[in-house]
Amino acid sequence: QRPPCSCSSAAARNGQRWGRAGFHGISERPHILEPSEMSDFVFPRHGCLQELMFKEKAWTAKFIRKQREEEAEERLKLQATDVAREKWELKAEETIMKFVNSPSSPANHLDLTSSATAFIAVNFAQLNLHLPESLSTRACKAHRAARRSRVNGEDETVCSEWLWAVHPQDPGVLEPEAYVAAVRLRLGAGFATEPLPCRACKGVLDPNGRHALCCAPGESTKGHNDVRDEVFDLVRMADATAEKEVLGLLETAPGLRPADILTNAVSPGLTSALDVGIAAPHASHAGADCTEAMRVRKRATYARFLLALLAEGVEYRPLVWSCWGREHPDTTAALTQLARQAARRRGASDFRPLLRRARARIGAAIARRAAGMLRACMPTQHRE
Repeated sequence: QRPPCSCSSAAARNGQRWGRAGFHGISERPHILEPSEMSDFVFPRHGCLQELMFKEKAWTAKFIRKQREEEAEERLKLQATDVAREKWELKAEETIMKFVNSPSSPANHLDLTSSATAFIAVNFAQLNLHLPESLSTRACKAHRAARRSRVNGEDETVCSEWLWAVHPQDPGVLEPEAYVAAVRLRLGAGFATEPLPCRACKGVLDPNGRHALCCAPGESTKGHNDVRDEVFDLVRMADATAEKEVLGLLETAPGLRPADILTNAVSPGLTSALDVGIAAPHASHAGADCTEAMRVRKRATYARFLLALLAEGVEYRPLVWSCWGREHPDTTAALTQLARQAARRRGASDFRPLLRRARARIGAAIARRAAGMLRACMPTQHRE
């Protein structure tokens, strides 16, 4: 046996020990560093992460600054566009209101205050006579008021942006033929001097074209789908999971399809089944308010399914417009909520530009629908 090494004996005497890799000279009671001694120490991996974080912060600030500059430029462009559009709108408004405020001859308009007045007007016109001044003045004022109501709408929620959208880049712009037909319908201008046979239903088409707004089922359905698609565009900005024409909401009625659009963005905690409808105020079942009458009628259609749908967390909600573009109050509330939600998702502080754009596009779709229905009902020789 080898004698013990003197150095190992000395290390043992001094309280040192051998390590696995050899003698390290490490004390059994290691020295603990004070916090002040470790304040400048950074683990290499942590230092790399900190450097990346600092660089990302700098790039983020740069991108935010660039985005703000681009937004400022975009606002300036929008302001310039708004100024140009206001000029176009003013010119279009002057042209339309010039027609609205023009003196109306009772002999040329049959939809005056009453059928008796119209009969007297026609007979006096045939005899080349004139109505008494007071009666003629009242009739003209009543007719101009009726035409103004068609132009200006019954309240501020009328989707009539298309009337002034003459710039090609406006969201509510119409094709020339559709614009002319829609404006004539809106102003109550006649399309013929006498009733015509309706090409769609073989009935009677009145000279003002109001019958067409209750006829032409093909064009009516096509226009309904266009309005649904415009609403769906707004819904998708607020809810990326929204769907169209969903089947199978109830197991007991798998073929039931109450929703043109199914979304979670309208009512908190509920899935809303939005059902689009367009009503004509001169229809036989329109009542005092055609939009409310259609809303009640739609709810009555699905009345036996409403409780079952609500139990499944689905709220049936009709969205109704008049054929002139007036919104039902429930429709106004739904569109406002959708615009708010869409603006919140896009990071915009103001929802009104989105709402205005959506209303302009919806109003254009409604006006395009009316023009298409009129064209479908007009006889072939009178369509041009």
